[in-house]
Amino acid sequence: MKRIIFITEMNTYAKVSAIYGSYVCEPFPARETVCVKELPLGASVEISMIAVKE
Repeated sequence: MKRIIFITEMNTYAKVSAIYGSYVCEPFPARETVCVKELPLGASVEISMIAVKE
């Protein structure tokens, strides 16, 4: 399982990480966060994931 979080402002990283962490439990999946210039429809956060149903 892997997740990529796209954010438009690096100063929101800690807040996004805290909220994300409240929804995820161990074993924690691989994650990366990327700061981008803009996202579709004016969004400030986008999460992309690949998951496996067990």
